[in-house]
Amino acid sequence: MALSGSFYTNVGSHWRLSIEWSATQDVANNQSDVVAKMYWEALDSYGSINSSTSKTSGIQYNGGTFSTETHTAGLNGNQKKLINTYSFTLTHDADGTKSFSLDGWFDAEITLSGNYYGRIDLTEKTFSLNTIPRKSTMTTSRSFTAGSDRTISISRYSTSFRHEVELSVGNKATDTWNWIKQVAFSTSETSKSTSFDTAEKTEIFTELNGASSKDVRMVLQTFKGDDLIGSVDYFGTVIAPDASTISSTTDRDVYIDQTIDLGITRDDSEFTHDLVITCGAFSKTITGVTTSTSWTPSASEKTSLYNETKTANSVDGNIKVTTKYNGVVVQSYTNNDINFYVRNSNPTFGTGYTYKDVNTVTTAITGDATKIVQNVSSVDVELLTGAKAVGVNGATIVNYIATLGGKSVTKPYSSTGTVTFNFGFINASTDQTLTIKAIDSRGNSTQTSKTVTMLPYSQPVITSSVTRLNGFEAQTTLTLSGSISPLTVGTQRNSLLNIAGQTAPLQYRYKENIAGAVYPATWTDFTYSTSTNTYTATNVVIADLDNTKNFIFEIRATDKLTTTTITKTVASGKPIFAIDSEKGSVGVGKFATGTGTLESAGKIIGNAGIEITDGYLEIGSYNNTSYGSGKTQLFYDGVVNALKMQARDDTNTIISPPDLLIGGKKVHHDGNIMIATGSVNITPVANTTVSVNISFGKTFPSTPSIQVTPNTGVPYTEVRGVSFSNPTTTGCTLNLNRTNTVATTLYWVAIWGG
Repeated sequence: MALSGSFYTNVGSHWRLSIEWSATQDVANNQSDVVAKMYWEALDSYGSINSSTSKTSGIQYNGGTFSTETHTAGLNGNQKKLINTYSFTLTHDADGTKSFSLDGWFDAEITLSGNYYGRIDLTEKTFSLNTIPRKSTMTTSRSFTAGSDRTISISRYSTSFRHEVELSVGNKATDTWNWIKQVAFSTSETSKSTSFDTAEKTEIFTELNGASSKDVRMVLQTFKGDDLIGSVDYFGTVIAPDASTISSTTDRDVYIDQTIDLGITRDDSEFTHDLVITCGAFSKTITGVTTSTSWTPSASEKTSLYNETKTANSVDGNIKVTTKYNGVVVQSYTNNDINFYVRNSNPTFGTGYTYKDVNTVTTAITGDATKIVQNVSSVDVELLTGAKAVGVNGATIVNYIATLGGKSVTKPYSSTGTVTFNFGFINASTDQTLTIKAIDSRGNSTQTSKTVTMLPYSQPVITSSVTRLNGFEAQTTLTLSGSISPLTVGTQRNSLLNIAGQTAPLQYRYKENIAGAVYPATWTDFTYSTSTNTYTATNVVIADLDNTKNFIFEIRATDKLTTTTITKTVASGKPIFAIDSEKGSVGVGKFATGTGTLESAGKIIGNAGIEITDGYLEIGSYNNTSYGSGKTQLFYDGVVNALKMQARDDTNTIISPPDLLIGGKKVHHDGNIMIATGSVNITPVANTTVSVNISFGKTFPSTPSIQVTPNTGVPYTEVRGVSFSNPTTTGCTLNLNRTNTVATTLYWVAIWGG
């Protein structure tokens, strides 16, 4: 940008055609006056031109009409001659800027340095003028927070200008604006503090209509005197302050029955608030709150809140805070948590319940239903309608838990009738504490208690024995003694007593101890005597209790309340050592059953040996389809000097002898057995048969069966081709073939069965 300039074109080597311009500016009228001058010029002393003929030149701006003048083309050396002047006025654009173009020509029609020049043309050129200050500008942000004052600053272009700012709030997209106020600047002001009065703030908040922000338009108008030079629209945002909330120092956990202090955190000291406290169906509204308030729930409000907590000790509530300026809502409301708690609301419950023994047998003995007999009385606890628990502050009673003697019984609440707790027997010998806990719908409880009188009791005690004479004879003696528990209610009220179906309180019976045996239906009575709480029965002697059998005795004792029954087992008679003179026999641990026998119920062990000089040793019995039943006997045959087995049937007739198996093979069948064993060491030649003579060391009645086993550690696969040759009753030849030459020990056995 400039207020002067020039451009030219050279003609040959010594001449130039040029235009120079200059401008002056009228700021108030936003105009520039331009003077353009055309020069015909000799660039040096060689540029002299002799010509007296008049020539025409033209100057043009912005492509308009040329301004022409006539002058001669003659020049002196180094002369610069003005041949055209053109003055014109340019009006600047609204923002004070302006560009223009210049063009020109000169009809020289002359020959210079041998070249003819008719019209000499300049090339059109565009120039930018200095901008004329027109509309002042705003230098501060156009955005601000609603409800607060702000300062507007401008940059002015002339000290003679004054300014006005029109502020509106609305919607830039739809170009709908609500005018708020005008701010006027004097000719000396470039900054102005703008305060909004209540009406203007109210208008802004009304236009916001609860939104967080709206568009702002500020129109800066520039005046010279009363003349409007121009205006500029500036756009920004008006931001709503944050909606107020309950302060962080406010207690959000409160009891229903307390005064509740509420603090407000707000962004603007002019804000007021409406509070709506809700909890379920309950609602409480407090209006016109500034920074704090307190609320003490009324009796009806407490009732409503308690009704919202019928099943819990706390309930979640909410405080809705609506922020207002002069009655206009600022932004959206905020929700703030508050928790209501229940206290001092446990059920009311007394001790107006009763207990009693409902067993007519025990009450007939004690004469007092409040005296509980250990493990016999059946206890009921009754809670009558008038003694029932009552829920507090909206709660209802849900159930009861009664505890006595280690037992607990739970019963649901009933508004009518009697609630009965059935405990049955109580196993305690000392007084017990009966407690009943009433539990309401919130889980709160109240427990009360009273003492239950116990009478210690246990079943009759029996001490008894059943023994055979000398431990094994048929004569058997039964003894009985014992005691009963006293039941003292003023006096001792318990005693032995035969109950229905019994002929005496002390009785016995017995049966054989075998499968399927049953006791007789009739019991046998004891004769007895008593002293205080003890008893003693006369001994019972059973003369003929079969001593070959086992028996089970049942003995019972009955008092006024219960019967104790025990069992005793009597084993069959088993003497340690018994001599039967009639049979000429002796029994060890048993009675002998044979004639002329020594019989033992267990093993016979002879540390120095057992010698049988004549006869046989029975080593088992047999019973099969081939031979019937009988005994297997082992004896020594001195004739042939051999140990033999034989079998005799039940008629003592010798039958075919039993088989003897060795290694699962039958080795004899007529009762004769002969065995010889030995070993032999050999060093064979690999893959060559080696023969070794074996001597049995005895003479068999006929050739025995011979078996060979390699020593431990020699694989069977290394021994092959084992055979026997020249077998006799006294020895044989062993033939061996091995895969290697390692020395080997072989064990042999010769077995003969007749």
